[in-house]
Amino acid sequence: MNYGPNDNIISTLYEGTIEGERVTPDKNEVAKIMYCSLAQLEELYTQGETSFSRWFLQLLLLYWGKPSDIQIISKQH
Repeated sequence: MNYGPNDNIISTLYEGTIEGERVTPDKNEVAKIMYCSLAQLEELYTQGETSFSRWFLQLLLLYWGKPSDIQIISKQH
């Protein structure tokens, strides 16, 4: 992902399930955690009532097969 001049990040997107009670975010960096299905996330996005970080939204759009600003370098299965 390109965040700006000389600010590029290569990220890996994983798919799976988690045990929510085992997640311990850094409270200085994370304001809120929500657990949603992909269908629920798409509904929140469509309704426009929830704000997503720019790159999280771009990852969701890519995952849903919609136009995204993310450039795929390689796909591994």
